[in-house]
Order: sequence, then structure tokens, then C-alpha cells
Amino acid sequence: MFKAVSRYVVKAGAVGVLLGALLAISTILATASVADAAVSGSVTSTHWKTSSGEGYTLNFAVPDESNISTVTLTSGPGVTAPVQLTLLDAEVSTELTAALELTNAPAVGDNYTLNVTYGDTTAPQDIIVSVNGVIAPFAAPAAPLGAVVSSANPTFTWSAPSTPPAGSYSYQVSISGSDGSWKSSAIDSATTSYQFASSTFSPSVAPTAGVVYEWTMAVRDANGNRSENRASFVLGANFQGKVTDLAGNGISGVAVYVYTTAKLPIVHDTVLTQADGSYVYGGLSAASYKVAFSQTSSMIWYNNKFSYEDGDLVAVSSGAITSSINAVIDSWGAISGKATTSAGSGISGAKAELYDTNGALVASVPSVTTKTDGTFLFSLVPPGSYKIKLTGLPQGYTEQWAFSGNAVTVTAGNTTEVYPTVMPSLNFSGKVTDVDGSPVAGIWVYLYSDKSGTFANFGGAQTQADGSYVVGGMASGSYYVMFDTTGTSFQKQYYNRKASLSLADAVVVGSTALTNVNAVVGTGRPVITTFTAPSTSASFSVTGITLTAVEGNGVAGYLLTESSTAPDAGATGWSATAPTSYRFTSIGEKTLYAWAKGSTGLVSTSAQASVTISASAMKTGDCDGSGSVTIAEVQSAINMYLGIKPVEQCVDQDNSGAASIAEVQKTINSFLGL
Repeated sequence: MFKAVSRYVVKAGAVGVLLGALLAISTILATASVADAAVSGSVTSTHWKTSSGEGYTLNFAVPDESNISTVTLTSGPGVTAPVQLTLLDAEVSTELTAALELTNAPAVGDNYTLNVTYGDTTAPQDIIVSVNGVIAPFAAPAAPLGAVVSSANPTFTWSAPSTPPAGSYSYQVSISGSDGSWKSSAIDSATTSYQFASSTFSPSVAPTAGVVYEWTMAVRDANGNRSENRASFVLGANFQGKVTDLAGNGISGVAVYVYTTAKLPIVHDTVLTQADGSYVYGGLSAASYKVAFSQTSSMIWYNNKFSYEDGDLVAVSSGAITSSINAVIDSWGAISGKATTSAGSGISGAKAELYDTNGALVASVPSVTTKTDGTFLFSLVPPGSYKIKLTGLPQGYTEQWAFSGNAVTVTAGNTTEVYPTVMPSLNFSGKVTDVDGSPVAGIWVYLYSDKSGTFANFGGAQTQADGSYVVGGMASGSYYVMFDTTGTSFQKQYYNRKASLSLADAVVVGSTALTNVNAVVGTGRPVITTFTAPSTSASFSVTGITLTAVEGNGVAGYLLTESSTAPDAGATGWSATAPTSYRFTSIGEKTLYAWAKGSTGLVSTSAQASVTISASAMKTGDCDGSGSVTIAEVQSAINMYLGIKPVEQCVDQDNSGAASIAEVQKTINSFLGL
């Protein structure tokens, strides 16, 4: 009970003494009445949650009695400075209220002091209020959430809290937007859905398509304590996206504006990005629009363009939501250019890539493709200096550095325009590989106009990761191609696998682009890839030998020896073709060595094969392995028998260490053909 305090107006009169006495009595009575006045207060807790965090609020209230002057929250957990309770609306409010935001959960039983002062002689009074409940769990909003295609009045659905509060409890749904607010009555705890009622929507109209509404799903206990889970939705949504900085961090508070193709702004409530940079826009008719994103002095058009004219159109369809209508607001600039033919026509489908001034690809700025008219645009380019390379061109053209290979300077908030780049017509293309067939990147390709060493007017082309290269922009005529391997382990080469310019084949450039002007580079020293020979032979002449070798500039010669010492490139016996046979001069186990030499005289390492020549391969006395015995060999056999000459296996076929009379006779018979 709150006691009304009487207020008096004293009027002067002729009967001053009587009135004075009455006034004194009244004052005494009034003072006694005020001294007995008692004011009560209350505190309830709200545990709230949004997409960006959660916290707690304590709500203090004191009835607005006529003689109360002020009510101040002076002490309690979390109170760092006095907080005055006020009337939210002087015309309709019946309570003085104040809210205290807390980071940590309040505890049941926490006491708070409210100091009350009065407008009369009543002494100030302290009221102690206590927290009587805190609801920890939330009911989880299920629908509507975020972008909603339909514009119909929503039905709100939710899931019950994981642990219901003690005692009886109820739900309450409320929404708030720029065009009004709505709050349901108490909803039974057994219910998890509720139909929006437009009759209670202030100002009594249905929610508007395109307006962002925050809706709160509240759980309330019998003492008025609440947990509130807050979400948002947009009815009749058309598109959504996110605004970030260059690092991908969301930016809040960015205004989203929409314009027609006639440059007319759409009249619409201001749509602002949320804490994570996301937004939803709705309420548009099916058409194409330009979308702008504004923050302070920055205005960015979709798709990260600096002007209405450059901004990409956003197509809006009925009953559909377009996603990823994004923007980046940060310190960045743009580069525009154009790829054309020599006649000035645009070249579409070419790929433009951004490089730093050291020639390294700028991976943070994606490559772009030229449009039908040949134009291209890089956006989100950090301020600095860059080079532009046009590659991946349609058939008939070759790659080219834009702006004559010069650096382009980019400043924040501006588009740097590069004059049109004329793309050279393709003359020929090819590929550089090593002897194993693997592509070789980084080889420079140059042209000579004659064999005297005169360079053609061509800046050179470099092989790509797959070993490919293209040459373009050359006049018709004959050219000699050099594959410059400087800085690599490979040997310089000229087309067609020649070691010198004087030996190079000409490449004839005409109206038709040539292909397969290839090179296979090596170190100049051949590599033997195959060498096989029979393991045994009944003849001094061994056949069936296989020998292959490779070298980028070609293999100049092959040689088989019985010595492991590398032969000189000028030694006798080298063959331009790989030998398929070899003649030994004695029987026994043999090791055969294979060699190959390059065009510059470098000799390969050897490959070897073991061959056993059986005794049946030799006629007794045929010491030179010729297949027949001469009179000189007969005399030599006799000398071995007489001890005049060292014994050789060609006579001593029983390996006794001496030439017997029988072995001399066999030598004579071989000579006679017996």
C-alpha cells in the first residue's frame, strides 16, 4: 500500500490567528503521515542472447507516487556509479525504471539499494530489493529467420529451452522494425508456435516486405524474470550478401542502397549491415538493379566498382533470393584496360593477370577475362605498382604485356586506365622438353633473321610450366629459332635439334600459324638408354646387340670397346649409327662397354654387358680370330711348342699351359682345311 501525501495551499485572510493555528495542526498531522510513508520496489532479471553475444540485464522498478522526487540505484553487485530511475513515458508509465547491464550472471539473493527522496519534508529512504530468479536456458527461434521469400504474415516457431525454469512459465513473442512493433500475450509453455496477429501490430498494419525486423523469443517465469533469444528476419527478401575489408573481416553499419537502371533510387528503409557484415534486402519487384554500399565517404557499387556505370546489375526474380551480393570497403583501387586486334576490334576471352614489378604473379588479385568488347577490369587492388600480362588468348593471337610492359600505378579509390593493348597475331608455337619428355619451363626463345647472327625484331618468348611457348607479331619470312638455356644445366639448341646457328633449320612464317616447333634440350652429353648383348656366344662375332642413346641436340656417334676407359671423341671406330654386332678375338668371359658422343664431342658414361665366348668358337691356331689359319699362325704354333714364343690360348686349347704336338698338328690341319 502506498499512502497518498496531502498537499496544501495556504491562503492569507483576516482571521490570521485562527488560520495560523489550523495550519500548525495540519503541518503536524502531515509530517506524521509522511513519516509513516512506505515505498516498495522490485528487480527482475533478463538473460538475453543475440547473434553476436549474450549478457544479463537487471530491471529495477518503483511505482510513481506523487510525492516521490527521485529514485537512485546506489549499490549492489555490478553497480559502479549511481543510476537514476526514470519514467519511460510520462503519459502512460506508472513506474520509475532503470536497467543495469551485467556481463556475468547475477545470483539469486543479490541485494541492491534504491535511495528514494521526496518532494516534501519526508526524509530520504533506502529500499533493499533482491534478485529472486535467473533463467539460464533459452527457447531457440526456428522460423522466420534471415531472408524469407514469402511476404505473408509469419507464423513464429521455436524449440523449448533445454532445461525449463522451475515452476510455471510462459512464452512471449515480440517483433520490432522501423514501421512498428508487436508483442504477443502470454503463450502457454506447451506451445511452440504462434501466428502473427496484425490487429495488435502498431500501427495496426502487416509487416512490410523488405523491412528488417528483430524478433524476440522470451521465456518468462512467474516472478517476471526472462530469458530472451533474439533473431531477425526480412519478409519478401530479394538478395543478401556481406560487406568486408580486404582481409575478409565483416564491417557493420554499412548502408545498402538500390537504384533502377534509370539511375533512380529505390525508396526504402535504410538497410544496414549487421555486426558480421551481413545484410538482407527485400521488397523489390522483379527487375534488374544497381546496388551501392556506403560508409562515410566511401561508395562502392556491386561488383566492387567505383561508379554506377561500372557496377554490375543484380537480377531480382519473384520468389527467389540471390546470394553473395558482396562488397569490399577498404583501401584499394582498380585497373581497366582493353585487348584489341591491330584493326582495333576487341578480343574477348583473353586472360589478364596482375604481376608485381619484379615479375611475380600477384595471387591475391584473381585473374580476369576480357569481355566481348575486349575490356577488362581488376578491382580490389592494393595501392602500388603492377604489370599486366594478357595470356590464354584465343587461337590466332599470342600473349602480350599491357602498357608496353611498363608498370601501372594504383591509388586507393581510383581506377587507373591503361590504353588499349594490340595483341600480336600468332605465327608459330611449340614446346620444350628434356630428353625424358618432361616439360622445361623458363627457356627463352629468340629469333634470328639470318644465319649470320642478326636478331629479328622480337623481344623473345618464355616457356610456361608445361614447356609451351608462342611467337607472334612477326612479318612473313624465314627465321631461325634459338632456345636459350642460359642459367640452366641444358645446352643451347637451335631448331631443328641443332647445336649451332649454322646448322639450324629455318621456320617459314606465313599466313597460317605453325605448330610443333619443338625442342628437346639436354646437357650435350648423351645418355645411354638401352644396351643389351647375348650372354653367351659360340662365335667370336656376337650379333643381336641393341644400343640406344638420347641427347637434346642429337647423338653424333656410337662405339663398343672392351676397355672401361672412356674413348676420345676423335678416336677411330666411332659409328654414326648404333652397332648391332661386335667381334672378339679370344674365348672366355668378356665385358663389352658401350659409348655415345654428342654433337659437341661430349662422351657419355658407359653401359656394359657381360658375354662369354665358348671354346667352340675358335679354330685351333686362329690367333687373330679371322676364321682361318695362316702359314704365319702355323709357324707361331711351332714356336710355342719349341718354347720360342709364349703360349697363347688360341693354340693351348686345353689350357695346360703348354702347346702340345697334337695342338700343333691341329693348327696344321686347320691351315690345310682338314
